[in-house]
Amino acid sequence: KTDTNQTKLYTLRPQKLPKFNSDVAHDAKVSEVIYNTATGTFITTSVNEIKLWDAVTGTIKLTLPNVTDSEITALTLDDRGRRFIAGTHKGSVSVHSYATGALIQMQKG
Repeated sequence: KTDTNQTKLYTLRPQKLPKFNSDVAHDAKVSEVIYNTATGTFITTSVNEIKLWDAVTGTIKLTLPNVTDSEITALTLDDRGRRFIAGTHKGSVSVHSYATGALIQMQKG
């Protein structure tokens, strides 16, 4: 017979966390994440950096540091998933090639 008035306490021992590696993570918090169904990749933003990740392997395919003049606050893909559009805190909007990260168009805020 089980006593329903008992409280059980458990001790959880944290596992050792791996050392931070900026080659596989952003240096600051991630603000935007989008999954591109056309390419099977994720695109993430942190401050003014963008990274493109392979969704299956988790490896970084592309890193674009200092892409914008200020913190990225909005991110979207075009209808075909071939370009990404980033908006910043200062009102700038930039359009980039999804495959290479090359700047296609910039409108300063």
